Amino acid sequence: MRNEAFYSTAAQVLPALLIALLVQMSAVLRAHLRVFAHYAASNSPDRPGSYFSDPEEKRLVVDVLTANAFRRWIRNGVLGGTLIVVGEASAVAVLVAGTDGWLPLVAGPVCVVAILVSTVLAAWLPISQLRKMALLDRNQARGRGR
Repeated sequence: MRNEAFYSTAAQVLPALLIALLVQMSAVLRAHLRVFAHYAASNSPDRPGSYFSDPEEKRLVVDVLTANAFRRWIRNGVLGGTLIVVGEASAVAVLVAGTDGWLPLVAGPVCVVAILVSTVLAAWLPISQLRKMALLDRNQARGRGR
């Protein structure tokens, strides 16, 4: 790709997508905390921690599940952030070095992949949480788990 406008656009869009993903990830993590708080308060046998009669044991199970969820989200966030940073660095490198030579041939596909993946993630992340949050809200409205 020898079009300098593409790299200029990529250098502007990728940081915006990174910010969007960070904001969405914080909202998803807050939602996960709500779900785990609901699990901790629930007495239903299908909820994590409900097999323990001692509240401290129940809280320990929920804390372990919360830690695992956080680790998974942090790992995925680091991978997504790394992809965006590499795409941004590729776009800036081409803008600095120019569109002549071999660099645009390598940086072009990197930028395209970074933009496509981060756009799909930014769209998918909130949609993936809709069903879970609707079920949680419905259960809380019925008075379960309190």
